[in-house]
Amino acid sequence: MTNFYGLIPARGGSKGIPRKNLFEINGIPLIDYTINCASELDIFKDVFLSTDDVDIANRARGSRVKVPDLRPSSLAQDDTLTIDVAQHAIKSWIAGFGDDDYLVLLQPTSPLRRPQHVLDACDLIVDSREQDLSLVSVCDVGAHHPNRMKVVQSDGRLKNFSGELLEDMRPRQQLPPVYIRNGAIYINKIMDILKNDRMLTPNCRPYIMSTNESINIDTLDDIYLLDKRLRV
Repeated sequence: MTNFYGLIPARGGSKGIPRKNLFEINGIPLIDYTINCASELDIFKDVFLSTDDVDIANRARGSRVKVPDLRPSSLAQDDTLTIDVAQHAIKSWIAGFGDDDYLVLLQPTSPLRRPQHVLDACDLIVDSREQDLSLVSVCDVGAHHPNRMKVVQSDGRLKNFSGELLEDMRPRQQLPPVYIRNGAIYINKIMDILKNDRMLTPNCRPYIMSTNESINIDTLDDIYLLDKRLRV
């Protein structure tokens, strides 16, 4: 039997937006959007919040999201890797997991992720029955297509990022679809995360979300855009 364990990583510090995870958007702290989403998911055997911050930990009170203890400050730095946070949570809090059990990482910077998105993503994992399978949510890059991108050479001249001599001038709708991770959902086997020090395997499947659902909070501009969207 396959079990899914949820993990919400949310440190207290933030470079771009001070105390970002507690920043109120439409009257609700950012972290609450993900806590509420995870609390509605019966698919999780357990779901944990990993944080170094007491105020963030307190936001999980009254929900099904567990905070067994605070994350060490050494794992809450600007250069801390997600894989290290995930491994700490697994080793500290998830006991008795099996070879077929998965960790579902839900970043709080993706507040428009809904419970149905997570359920659909987990269903893709279960239905595939492939070995060494992982999954990540993505969205279309839209107008920021690599066929339109440039790099500046050492001589100061522009060069097409694609390597082509001539720019691809076709309308965006005619360009091949290109996707980017939107930060909402990461799924991988717990054993693979521990043994191979990675959040995703080479055999990785996409879960495609719309651009409107894929706001990733990194700057104040992102917050203003989200607030506007939530008020529509």
